[in-house]
Amino acid sequence: MFARITLRPTSLVWSVFKPPVCRQISRRSISPGSDTKLAPGLLLVSSLLAGALVFAVTQQNSRLDALPSSTEEIVQRRDEQRIIQDSYAKHMNDLRASELRGKVYTASGHVIRFHGVQHASNSPCEDEIVHGIAESRGPQKWAYWAVFDGHAGGATSKLLKSTLITEVARDLTKIASDVCINDSIKSTFKRIDDQIMQRALDVLRSGKADSKASKDILSQAYAGSCALIAMLDPSQSKLRVAVTGDSRAVLGRYSESQGIYTAIPMSVDQNGKNPAEKLRIERDHPGEENVISPRSGRILGLAISRAFGDSRWKWSEEDSLLANEKFNGPRLRGLGPPGSVKTPPYLTAEPEIEEVALKMGDDEPNADFLIMATDGFWDHVRAEDAVTCVAEWVKHQAYNAKHYQAPAPGIMDGSDRRLLGAFGKNSPIEWPLKKGSDLWPDWAVTPEDFVYEEHNAATHLVQNAFGGRRRGLFCGAMAEVYPLSRHARDDISVYVIFFGKVHGKRIFDEPSLRIL
Repeated sequence: MFARITLRPTSLVWSVFKPPVCRQISRRSISPGSDTKLAPGLLLVSSLLAGALVFAVTQQNSRLDALPSSTEEIVQRRDEQRIIQDSYAKHMNDLRASELRGKVYTASGHVIRFHGVQHASNSPCEDEIVHGIAESRGPQKWAYWAVFDGHAGGATSKLLKSTLITEVARDLTKIASDVCINDSIKSTFKRIDDQIMQRALDVLRSGKADSKASKDILSQAYAGSCALIAMLDPSQSKLRVAVTGDSRAVLGRYSESQGIYTAIPMSVDQNGKNPAEKLRIERDHPGEENVISPRSGRILGLAISRAFGDSRWKWSEEDSLLANEKFNGPRLRGLGPPGSVKTPPYLTAEPEIEEVALKMGDDEPNADFLIMATDGFWDHVRAEDAVTCVAEWVKHQAYNAKHYQAPAPGIMDGSDRRLLGAFGKNSPIEWPLKKGSDLWPDWAVTPEDFVYEEHNAATHLVQNAFGGRRRGLFCGAMAEVYPLSRHARDDISVYVIFFGKVHGKRIFDEPSLRIL
């Protein structure tokens, strides 16, 4: 997650594509002879023949104009395509480098398969992902998957990766009844955040932060992170999703009436544009104006209304100023003029929780699947289209396994001619910008853009979110390196979890699968 600012495309990849020089084929005018003594009939015939010749030459020239007019231009167009192809292959290999696969065996014999991928924009990446199984509540171990979208640094998300699932599972072993499960999860989230903030305050007020441990404690409070955790109770075939922030989970469920997989939201973005969040903040801070921006929905400048860490929105103004002056803490300038922080905290780490009874198991021909991702993915794909992208991917994987190998990465199909324009007259790398004070690469992909080339469902989703068939868009988004990459894309983390067959097809195993 990062602040959205005006895009300034300065990378080399923006300058290597130059429109070719189109050369016009010269046309010689054709006119009848100057002999005025020709018979009228001969004149008429000559005029008709001349007109026909002019028309034929014009038509031929118009066809030639659409073709390359020199060897130099042919080479230039070929080079443009090669640049796109080579760039595409490189960035896809970079994306695949962070792939993961795994599966979970349940006591009842079900096998849950999952794919994941992560791609950085920041350096180092501020996102974290983690999965595992643990004793929790009930006779069987629960399975967990989590994505943490960090901002203002990765210290908070890194801490959550190592602690949150463990603490949630441990606390669930202590409850007396299933009706307390959601309350226990909420309590754990809030307790972890309270500990982050209080430990940092203790260091701050001690006046001593010269050790690495003390600096780490302060960094975990200065930075912030969203949290999205999916929890599977296999004994009851029940899935719970807890969210703090704006990472998102969507369940793909088969509709018998429609014959397709449809999207069921398992989380709602928590920001000032969410009516429930707006009411909560106004209730907690009565009479305070400009806490929520009416235009952007930001909370004193922050894009989310719930998060771990983020001391500036939770400490008093005095404590934040002290941290800035003595311990390199973040400035308050983004929150408004002095005195804007009146009744902190303005953020909470308490999650909202959704739960659903799953259709799962290999005996279920159309089982559910779950997509979890940080907002860097959802900025460009609708939930319905993401579900379609995965469901169709399963069909293609089954077909490819029987009939042919998937196309080699980097191979360009016919759609690339559209990207290159009329033989390269338009740059293949373009950014669509939305109007407003925050100019931002604002593209959206649809199923018409999807390609089915990858063997990892999470990689497949990211590939299509950043263009799919639109190779030039994909290369443009991926080409920028840190810090310019922050102008083009966010860190991205994605999980796809399959609870059984999809469209009657089993998700194929590969030798590299990690067994939990």
